[in-house]
Amino acid sequence: MRPKSTFGPWAWTGFALLLLLVARTALLDFGRAQPGPDFPTVWRWSAAFVGGGNPYRGINPYLPSALLLTAPLGLFPIAVAWYVWKVTLWLLQLGCLVTGYRYLKQRLDRDKAFVACLSIVLLDGFSFRVGNPGVPAAMLTYLAVVLVLMPRPTLAGVALGVAVSVKYNLSLPFLFILALARKWRTAGVAVVLVCVLNAAALIALAARGIALEEVAASLTRGVRVVGGLDDSGFERWFAAWNPNRFQLLSFSVALNDLGMSSSSANAVCYGLLLLAIAVVAWVLVARPGCDRDLRLLGCVSAIAPLLLTCTYNRFYNTAILGITAILAWELLRRGNRRLALVVFALLTPFLIPISNTIQQHSMGAGVMKRLLESPWWRFCIAPHHMYALMVLGWVLLVWVLRSDRAGCRERQ
Repeated sequence: MRPKSTFGPWAWTGFALLLLLVARTALLDFGRAQPGPDFPTVWRWSAAFVGGGNPYRGINPYLPSALLLTAPLGLFPIAVAWYVWKVTLWLLQLGCLVTGYRYLKQRLDRDKAFVACLSIVLLDGFSFRVGNPGVPAAMLTYLAVVLVLMPRPTLAGVALGVAVSVKYNLSLPFLFILALARKWRTAGVAVVLVCVLNAAALIALAARGIALEEVAASLTRGVRVVGGLDDSGFERWFAAWNPNRFQLLSFSVALNDLGMSSSSANAVCYGLLLLAIAVVAWVLVARPGCDRDLRLLGCVSAIAPLLLTCTYNRFYNTAILGITAILAWELLRRGNRRLALVVFALLTPFLIPISNTIQQHSMGAGVMKRLLESPWWRFCIAPHHMYALMVLGWVLLVWVLRSDRAGCRERQ
């Protein structure tokens, strides 16, 4: 039986976090009148899709289903569409907040659950001041995992299906993990929804004479360039000469700064991610089931930071780290205070992107300029969030292996 909550320190902490969330929403999210980064491109593709144009002329890394889902934005002028986007994502943020609270209230007392869900939504990825489809995709992926744990498998499948349809490279690994965990209804609903949405979008494109080959070629070029998989894309986003490279989460940036070539850096990062997914697959498939929900939460929580840092991602994709934060609260509830505090500490850079903020607002002369040009900044301070994600992922993966083995021994 959960202890009764009183209006004590946890309640006051929750109230303070709620004020912070309201302030961020009002000042940063709704306070920006001009369309955020990437939104003009998204709106242009949406307008082309609904207006009979060709959104796959040139480079476009998004599936046809993403264009279908964002098509309503193309019905409005860009200024109006920007507010429609923000209101939609605000409602999605509220949905994540309420769903997270309902789940956590089953595990914690009411005040702690209130603090936990608010601290999760304060992660930078739950802000919607950026117009990239990765923002709703990351929120929906977090929502899908929480719904699986509640359990609400059908709703989870819908959320995950929309997430994959919007930005597949961010959400598809979680669909794979849920299938390995035998969450068949969730995985099945998601796959069907992705197939139906893409089929509908491709039919609409074919009706105006846009061939499947053209769509595939545009997608392939988009993935290679935007993902930094070829030299031109890597030079554009990851290269050591680019002063904005630390706005990324990708560990390739740190490796390239250390002198590694673009192909080697990508090979190391993708190799580490595939190794982690292989370990998770072995844990979920080959190991006997003990505490299946905790094991699934641990596996997803380990993959989330590794996915963010081993592929092309930015701070606006970090809503998926809300899954890892839920694991930290679960560890705290179970008495594993040391690991919980380690996880919380490694998640701190994604509440306030420190190096990103400093670099954007301190490009002038003086002490800050010397800091930005120093080796300490380049190799230690600026990429600290990349190191945090890499360490967090592997620490949790080791914990999953050890805790699963220990839990099985206890039950034998």
